[in-house]
Amino acid sequence: MASNIIWTFTPTSTGQTYDLLATSNPEANQVILQQRLGEVEVPRRHGVYIQATPFLSARQITLRGSIGDQVAVLRAQIDELARSLLADGRGKLKEWDSRYVWATARSFSSSYREGSGMMLADFSVDFLCDDPYWYSINTTTYNGSIPAASNLNLAVSNTDNSGHSPLSTTASTPAIFTITAGVDGMQSCSITIAGKTFSWSKNPGITNGQTVVVDMGLKDVKVNGVSDLTGLGSAAQFFDIPSGNGTIVFSHTPYTSPFTSSAAVSVVFTPRWT
Repeated sequence: MASNIIWTFTPTSTGQTYDLLATSNPEANQVILQQRLGEVEVPRRHGVYIQATPFLSARQITLRGSIGDQVAVLRAQIDELARSLLADGRGKLKEWDSRYVWATARSFSSSYREGSGMMLADFSVDFLCDDPYWYSINTTTYNGSIPAASNLNLAVSNTDNSGHSPLSTTASTPAIFTITAGVDGMQSCSITIAGKTFSWSKNPGITNGQTVVVDMGLKDVKVNGVSDLTGLGSAAQFFDIPSGNGTIVFSHTPYTSPFTSSAAVSVVFTPRWT
C-alpha cells in the first residue's frame, strides 16, 4: 500500500504487519470510528458485597478504507487480508508511529466499485480491544546502583505524553525490575514506591552476576532466568509505577563477606494511557 500509513495491525502469532489505512491511497474512503473508554462502576450501597474494584471496559475500533488495483490482484488482496486478520488472532493495532492498542479482528466486510482506471475495494474491519490502554511504542528505562550499606533512591517519571490524544491521560503502568548481584552476592532485596513494597529473600542467596528479575505485570519472579516465587516476603506486593513523578527506593543485603559490594538495578516500563 501507499506511504503515510495511519493504521497497521501486527498479529502476535505471525509477526506480519498489515497496512490498513494510508493517507495517499487513490480515491480512498477512510473513516475511523472509535468508542471512547468508559469505566464500569460497581454499585455502592448497604448490603452490597464488593468483590472487585471498578475496571475500564473494552473498546471497539472500526476501520474503513479502500484498495485500488487490477481486478484479479485486488480480489486476492482482499481475500488474503480477510483471512489473515480473522485467523491470526490478537495483535498490536498501531496508530501512526507513536502508540498501539492490543486488538483482535472480529469481523471483515468488503464491496467493489469502479474507480478511475482501476477497480476499488472498500473494506471495513471491526476490532475488539480487550486491553483498555493505549501503549507507547517506546519503552522507558532507568538504571542505578544500590550501595551495600544504604538505599538507592531512584527518581522516575511516568509522564510521557508523546502518543496520547488530548482526551487521554497517562496511567499507572507495570515495570520489569532487574537486580544484578555484585561480588558479595545478594541474599535479599526490596523495592518500594508510593507506599507499596515488593520484597524478596533467599538463603542461600545469589552470587556475583546472577539476577533477580521481577515482572510486575505478569506477577512473576525469575531467579537466574528460572521462575521462582518461593523467595517472596509474606507482605510482598506487585505494583504499578504511578503516573507522574516519583521515587523508587531500593535496598539489598549482600550474601557473603565482606558485605561491601553494590547491586546494579534496571527499571523498564512502557508508558500507557486511558
